[in-house]
Order: sequence, then C-alpha cells, then structure tokens
Amino acid sequence: MTHIHPRMAARAASALFATILILGCGPSGDGGYVGVWERGNDRVRSSLEIHQDQAGEWWVRWLRSSDDDRAEVTCQWGEPCEEWVDGTLAGTHRFEASMDEARGVLMVRIEADIRFPTEIKSTTVDELVLEPDGLALWSFTNERDGQTFEGDGRPKRKLVKIADRVSEPPPGN
Repeated sequence: MTHIHPRMAARAASALFATILILGCGPSGDGGYVGVWERGNDRVRSSLEIHQDQAGEWWVRWLRSSDDDRAEVTCQWGEPCEEWVDGTLAGTHRFEASMDEARGVLMVRIEADIRFPTEIKSTTVDELVLEPDGLALWSFTNERDGQTFEGDGRPKRKLVKIADRVSEPPPGN
C-alpha cells in the first residue's frame, strides 16, 4: 500500500483545482451553459449562443451559414432570428430560455413562423443537457406542436462547445 504524505496530497489537490479553474471547466454560476455551441458538417454550420445576464435572465440566439451562401440564419439578441434561403425570408424563430431549477437543465421554447416553402406556425420546447465534462450539450425535444416526446424517443442533437463566452453580449450586458 502506498502512503501519500498529507502535505503532498494537499498540493496535488490545489494543483488540480487551479488547473480546473484555468481551463474553465469548473463549476460556475451559469452551470456551464454560457458560451457558443456548434454542430454541422462541411456544408452547413449551426451555432447556438447562450448568455446569462447579471439579473439571471437567459438569452439564446441561433446562427447558421452554408458554404454556398444559399442558407443563412441571422439573429440579434431579443429579436426573432431570420432564416434566409436563396435570398428569400423563409421564416422567423423566437427563443425564450429559462432554467428548470429542480432538474438543473436549461429549457428553451422556440416559436417558429415558417413562410417558405409552405406556411407553418410551430412551437417547440427543448431541454438542454450538458455532458459531465461540460464540453458537449444535448438538445432534446420534449414537445413539438402539442406532441410530447419522452426518454430515448425524443429527437436530439449534439452540439460541442467552441467558446466560453458569446461573441457579442446582448445590449446592456
């Protein structure tokens, strides 16, 4: 059996804690959600920017671009995101986020007004769940237009963290 001197154990614990803080992987007041999350492929990239202001309010916006510039989502904080396809406004998406304190997950409600190619109004509620390392985020759809999804039957998307802060905070933040 190996014996570690208490002073050595304390130094190792301090070094580990300092490393976690330096890497930004430790616990934070936002639970690790704040930052920029991305998914996609060689042709299309989507990112989700999440910000929490000093009052505790959550802000979410979605951005997307394609390599051929045919599809794009632009979004200003607090405004509906605009989805463009071939220069035509295809729809708008409004995001509202709140923390489910009991479960410790961020809930996002998306109201979409699709205009092209067909007109559709849609409401989706997604549950955002962090992986334990805080470097990946799963977006599980719990409800879409009144239809509920549970457990492994829920539609899901995985995003990876590319930044610990949003590129530009909402106005007044």
